[in-house]
Amino acid sequence: MSDGTEAESKIADVIAHVFNHATYHRGQIARIVHQLGGTRAATDLIIFTRRKL
Repeated sequence: MSDGTEAESKIADVIAHVFNHATYHRGQIARIVHQLGGTRAATDLIIFTRRKL
């Protein structure tokens, strides 16, 4: 860990963290763009894969 303490994690937990961490940063960027007066970009996968009926 960052403080030097030894620890271990399950691989499934590491994978979940990696996917969720990217989501966290997309949210940070969207907030900054909005605060600067810009228009937030669509970044969610579901928007690009959804089909109209």
